[in-house]
Amino acid sequence: MSLFAKAQQAAANVKVEDKDTLGGSFTVPTDVYVGAIKMAYIDAWKSGALFVSIELALLIDGKERAHKETITISNKAGEFTYTDKQTGDKRPMPSFAMVDSLFRLASGKGFNEQTPSLKTVKTYDATLKTQVDSEREVFMDVLGKKIHIALTEQEVDKTTKDAMSGEYVPTGETRKENVLSKVFDAERRTSAEANAKTEPKFIEQWLEANRGKLVNRVKGNKGNALKSGAPTQSVQAQTLFG
Repeated sequence: MSLFAKAQQAAANVKVEDKDTLGGSFTVPTDVYVGAIKMAYIDAWKSGALFVSIELALLIDGKERAHKETITISNKAGEFTYTDKQTGDKRPMPSFAMVDSLFRLASGKGFNEQTPSLKTVKTYDATLKTQVDSEREVFMDVLGKKIHIALTEQEVDKTTKDAMSGEYVPTGETRKENVLSKVFDAERRTSAEANAKTEPKFIEQWLEANRGKLVNRVKGNKGNALKSGAPTQSVQAQTLFG
């Protein structure tokens, strides 16, 4: 059984309800950008948790730029839900719901409805410390479809692996990054609006609440003063916007 087939089986009973709530590369300001999915494939961490590696092509100031993000969609047991502490109900992990919404708005089909194909992609080999060709299950139906991407700019800790504990701890320096926060379809609608066949309204509410904001997620290393580090480099994507 393929990795996706196992994930599909585990996700069969996960009900995702997209709620409209306000909540590397050189970073871009928090905003909504026109984009398309350039690559999306499923893989697993050594822990057993599943992730989807996504590359987005974004049209920013008339130029195409790439945004790459690795989104962990399950726990170590391969489960896509968590238990709500207040209600005791099983709820989809927010990261899984994000990927499901992204796929649904791009292709009309959610995560569990996809039929990925085995393709050769570039992955990072930690031993060789370089990109190598690897076979992965690629979600072909979502590639190249126009969507609108809400990216949040945030400041986070730089981390390093502690030799004693093996855990990653803050170095005392910080960096900026962009993360996927919300997805809208080609008509600027959320999943809820698309399902209800209503006009796009939430996107303007999201922009009013978030546009231009830098979110501080720095926890800091108590032993060191915080220092702002250089942002990570952007990746020049082969154009999808001819």
